[in-house]
Amino acid sequence: MHVFEGKLSTKAKWTRGVFISWMGFTDEGLTAFGKGKRVICVSGYDFYHSLSHGIALPDLLEAKLRHAAETGEPYAEFDRIYTLKDKIPGTPK
Repeated sequence: MHVFEGKLSTKAKWTRGVFISWMGFTDEGLTAFGKGKRVICVSGYDFYHSLSHGIALPDLLEAKLRHAAETGEPYAEFDRIYTLKDKIPGTPK
């Protein structure tokens, strides 16, 4: 992820990257990567739950980007961003 972040640093300041890991991310890896980066992390769990709840990929990425902007965290699991109790597609917490 550090190499990917380095590639983004050569682009425009507003450029963001999406790093996809089907198996997810460890707490240790995310801690080592740090906060306040230009990379948004997406896991297979996020994809599965967004598709099964009818949430389009652009909506998922927008919610993850907002979370990253507010917290500095590059990754938040789907359940932290969306509320499933109401089962309303596209409703961020």
